[in-house]
Formats: sequence, C-alpha cells, structure tokens
Amino acid sequence: LNYYRSFGKMCSGCMRTVYPEDWVRFAAGSTSSVYHLACFSCVSCKRQLSTGEQYGVVNEAVYCLTHYNELLADPSEQSK
Repeated sequence: LNYYRSFGKMCSGCMRTVYPEDWVRFAAGSTSSVYHLACFSCVSCKRQLSTGEQYGVVNEAVYCLTHYNELLADPSEQSK
C-alpha cells in the first residue's frame, strides 16, 4: 500500500495524490489547499496562474482576477 496515496495530501484541483517531488502551489491563507503546478489554473479560462498573480478561490476552485471579479459581480454564477 502506497503511504502517500493513503495519508498524503491530495491536489485540490485534480484530486490526485501530491508526492514530495511534485511542484506545487498553495492557495494563499491556507496550507490545506495544495495544487499541482499545472492544476493551479483558472477554472473559467483554463489559464495557468503565475507566481505573484492575483487570483480568487471559491470552494477550492481557482479563478484568475478577471473571472473572480465577474463571479463577485454575478453571484448566481457560483452555483454553475
């Protein structure tokens, strides 16, 4: 039984195991939300976010600043 599959962290984007050698990003303010580098992408436009770029997180879903602001302007979009 693989230790990391049983007890390791899971990527909040793809829900797969995060291994020690994987490149990851943490959502600001939370050490529990860890993402593979490729999974740290906007759920709307699929663009991978860069270091230092502003973003928003809603229910573990990452949004670029543009789409996050659109989401805040129209809260009904959160349920989609």
